[in-house]
Amino acid sequence: MFLMALGLKISIIVIASLVGLYFLFCIAVAIFFFNLMLKREKNSFKESKDLLDFNIVGSDNSELFPDVALMVKAQYDLKDYLQKKETTYLEINSDRGLKLAGWYIKGDGNSSSHPKVLIFCHGWKSSGIVDMAVVGPYYLEQGYDVLVVDHQAHGHSEGKYLGFGVLDSLNMFKWVQKIDQMHQG
Repeated sequence: MFLMALGLKISIIVIASLVGLYFLFCIAVAIFFFNLMLKREKNSFKESKDLLDFNIVGSDNSELFPDVALMVKAQYDLKDYLQKKETTYLEINSDRGLKLAGWYIKGDGNSSSHPKVLIFCHGWKSSGIVDMAVVGPYYLEQGYDVLVVDHQAHGHSEGKYLGFGVLDSLNMFKWVQKIDQMHQG
């Protein structure tokens, strides 16, 4: 009887220990993926307001992947192209008090007081200028003005955690209001 009770206690302790270890493992995995997916990369904040201060993404892999090589070339071409364009640095404050960066670029031949404006948003862990590299010049040449934004915790904007579009979508209303204010005054 005593041995059975002792065996049962040991079994309960072993099972409880395994459940506890599994729980700790799940927490460690969750923290790892949270940091991987939502936390801003170290040293990725750009304090300058220079639109051309961006890292060429993918240049390390351009020899291995032809599509990446095209993107790298487009980014270099965009840097050259934008040096000749009139750009205006803009800033808004998010509801959380973060300064978010954007650049307004005048389209070719666009002198209208109410121009057509495209807003370029970017993908995960990128920046507006990098993601507009391929198609941006086309729209500028067609006469569209372009607003390039860096979302929260990306590029030149402040923030520690990425918004994955949820927080960023709320900020887009503020960018539209900013553009309206520019063209009313």
